[in-house]
Amino acid sequence: MKLTYAPDPHAPELFTTFSDADHGGDEDNRRSTSGMVVKMGTGAISWASRLQTIVTLSTTEAEYISAVQSGQEIIWLRNLLSEFGYEFTGPSTLYVDNQSALAVARNPEHHGRMKHLDLRHYWLRDVVEAGDINIKYLPTKSMPADIMTKALGRLKVVEMRGMLGSLSAASCEAAKPHIALVRALPMEYSSFRSALLLLTNFDFKTVKDAFLQEQKNRQPRAADSALALSSALKVSTPAKPSSQSVVCEFCDIKGHTE
Repeated sequence: MKLTYAPDPHAPELFTTFSDADHGGDEDNRRSTSGMVVKMGTGAISWASRLQTIVTLSTTEAEYISAVQSGQEIIWLRNLLSEFGYEFTGPSTLYVDNQSALAVARNPEHHGRMKHLDLRHYWLRDVVEAGDINIKYLPTKSMPADIMTKALGRLKVVEMRGMLGSLSAASCEAAKPHIALVRALPMEYSSFRSALLLLTNFDFKTVKDAFLQEQKNRQPRAADSALALSSALKVSTPAKPSSQSVVCEFCDIKGHTE
């Protein structure tokens, strides 16, 4: 299994977030489980499955609390990417599969039925009004975060796995002209903006050349530090097998690029 990234024509934003929750799934304390997935292109870059800290009285409350937690992740990612030079001209989309939770987040009149919740949970309404987050409805059958909330059947797991961008080796071989296979992106890489290029710009030759040039520029400094050399991005070539672990593979129609 490999986590893959490809352009998603239905997601023009830099990243998209999905939120879901079960209701009272924990048999010991009847707390609900929040699930969250953040996708860039067709692949997941962040995900979480957390037990909620309170017992909710309805599915609406459980879904709303999960949306609040996902909204906090969105704001953190927006701030992080802004530090790297990305500019956000509009809100980031948060998908939920509960119409009632969507109504609560959009319309303050619906908060009367949820006054017993902690005040911090009303934070989501403020960021929606500020234009930082846009909440939309997504049917449960199309919700990738559903896999984070409960145990699912085998066929459903395979379907959800595909929604997260996780493909089998056979599927990756068939999709080579269209995907980049990623196992790790070193956080110490000198230009994280260039690293994100792998996820947002899918002209593989341009991306490969940019990484190779960055690696070439780093070599004089790497001579003084084995650690710096080991953290540089390695691009695999089938003609020259190496014992070093592969970080990224760039693929074209003929196979691996050289």
